[in-house]
Amino acid sequence: MTNRALINGIRRQDGLYLSRSDLKTLIRKGFMKMRGKALTVITALILSYALISCSQQEQVAEKQRTPPEKASSSISVPVQPAKPAKPDRAASSAVLKEFAQEITTDSKIEKMRAKEMVVVSVNVKNTSAETWPAEQTENPVRLSYHWLDNKGEEIVWDGKRTFLPNILAPGSSVVLKAEVKSTGKPGSYVLRFTMVQENVAWFEQKGAKPLDIPVTVIK
Repeated sequence: MTNRALINGIRRQDGLYLSRSDLKTLIRKGFMKMRGKALTVITALILSYALISCSQQEQVAEKQRTPPEKASSSISVPVQPAKPAKPDRAASSAVLKEFAQEITTDSKIEKMRAKEMVVVSVNVKNTSAETWPAEQTENPVRLSYHWLDNKGEEIVWDGKRTFLPNILAPGSSVVLKAEVKSTGKPGSYVLRFTMVQENVAWFEQKGAKPLDIPVTVIK
């Protein structure tokens, strides 16, 4: 290569020289291409960043619009049943001071079979000055009976109870349907009807007159 070629240009592979102005033109075109590619890459990066930023903002906005879900619990809380109303303590704790009664019946029960169950219509009157408490109390007054032998000895003491439908005021009376079960052995007995205040006393033990009915028990 001559000094002139070095000063004025360069030799191409095909043997031709490129002048200095040709070199400048080629360099300028190359630079423009490189700058265009760089701008394209930069633009792509900016657009990608903008898209990512917009997507993140949309996700944040969506979370703010959607209320958080409540955590579900697998533990079931049982429903507590309603408690029954408690009876009046003043009425429930009332213990009678006077045990007075009048008991009558029109039923004819002269004979019964052993272990037979019959229904006896019994008229009960409160001859005391106190009201007899009924159910829903600790000491209700109820009708009951005993079985005694012909000597007055106890055969069955706690007969089946018959409940009062309501409290019984002094001087008031009520007809009760008493279920009576006879003794297991044939013989002559006394069926004794009397009132009882539960957990307190039998009326006839406090001086009240019971209703005694002679009954013959057969096989």
